[in-house]
Order: sequence, then C-alpha cells, then structure tokens
Amino acid sequence: MLEESEIHSLLSACLDGEETAQKQFYELFLPYVFTIVRRLGVPDHNLRDVVQEVFIELFLHLENYNADKGTLKTWVRTITTRKVSNYQRTNRRYRKVVITPSTQPTAPTAPASSSPNIVSCLSHQQLENLINELPEQYRRVFRLKEIEGYSHLEIAQLLDISPSTSRTQLTRAKAQLRTIIKQLPSYDHR
Repeated sequence: MLEESEIHSLLSACLDGEETAQKQFYELFLPYVFTIVRRLGVPDHNLRDVVQEVFIELFLHLENYNADKGTLKTWVRTITTRKVSNYQRTNRRYRKVVITPSTQPTAPTAPASSSPNIVSCLSHQQLENLINELPEQYRRVFRLKEIEGYSHLEIAQLLDISPSTSRTQLTRAKAQLRTIIKQLPSYDHR
C-alpha cells in the first residue's frame, strides 16, 4: 500500500482528472474490491458489472473521502459494501435450499476423527459452499459480520434492517450452518 503522502498525491491527481492516476487508483484497489464483491455473494456472472459500478461510485465521490475519518482502504470497503448491498436489494432473489443427499457438499478430505473440529477440516471452497447454502439474508449478514467484521449497527444501516434483526439473522445463520455441517458424511456425532 502507498504511504499517506503518496495517497494524498494520487487522490489529488485523480480529482484533477489525470488518467494515469485514475488508472493507478483502479489497479491498486481492483483486487481488494473484487474480493469484497465476491465474498459478499455477487454471482460470478455479475461480478464485473458490480465491480465496475463500485469504481464509478468511488470516482464520483472521491472528493468526499476524509482522511481524518479513516484510511482510504476503509473508505473503499465501505463504498463497495454499500454498492453490493444496493445491488442485492434491487436484485433480490430469495431461494430456499433443502439439503438432500444429492446436493450435500463434498466431504472434507481429512477424516473427522483426526480433528475434533470439523470446520478445521474443510477447505476454503468447501466452507464457501456451505455458506452459500444459507438463505440470502442469512448469508449476507453472516458474511458482513463474520468475514468483513462489520458491527450489527453497521450491518443494519447497510441492509436497511434493525440491529436486532441483524443479530437474529446471524444466530439463525450459525444454527443452520451447524445443521448443515452435522449432515456431512464425515461429521463425528460424539
């Protein structure tokens, strides 16, 4: 990441409309924005569109960045999360997934008896697959709280729900994940 003086220079150049500075800003934050958009559950076929919309939003509001209120990376994360939340709100497609033996995620490669914690045996992709089994609202709250580290108040503001609804949905998401994990073939029922 750039030093604070370099960030200030880069932002000034971007605000002055310098294309090389805007390209540098884009290349600097593209992996970070892409990762957040993907983690928050935007379908693969819409990833590029949402990332593009995030950068449009960032460039349109670059003059609103205030270094006294936090780092540039935090500001980018906030804008990205809000844009994804707006995207998901306008493209709401709730789906309930019923886990049957034919749709169960693949078992972890290490046997459960070798570790008392089955989650530690799951690969990142297997864990992502389990999270994707959750209903959309539970999945969104779970990712925002447990992966991105937002508070329930911040989640409530982003998703236009109450903090207690955020807490309830997180609790239900965790309970549903426990149920899904218990159904895995390698789960140790002790």
